[in-house]
Amino acid sequence: MKKMALTICLIVVGLSGNAVVSNAQFVPKLERSYKFNCDNLVPVIRDTTRKRIATDRYSIEQILDREIIYITDNGLGCKGVAIYSDGVRQQLKYGGKIDRQGEWLVEYSKRK
Repeated sequence: MKKMALTICLIVVGLSGNAVVSNAQFVPKLERSYKFNCDNLVPVIRDTTRKRIATDRYSIEQILDREIIYITDNGLGCKGVAIYSDGVRQQLKYGGKIDRQGEWLVEYSKRK
């Protein structure tokens, strides 16, 4: 890592701005990882809604076209198209947040 930092420092000092930009693509991209994302919340929502099927008369079986609305260390917001157990398809907002005890609480919009 020290060698890479020294090399980048020498490039910045010794070359023009265009060369620095073209060499910047070799620096590894840093990515964050999160406990939950829009994909791995789907089974949690499926299981939760299946437990409530006697009350609600339907469950969410799949969520298509998943997109992240926001993601932070403390929460996640997503949207997609829910496929319900009775065949209905509808836009759905879902996500989760961390409560005061550090546990994830899953949320999803009610069916219209």
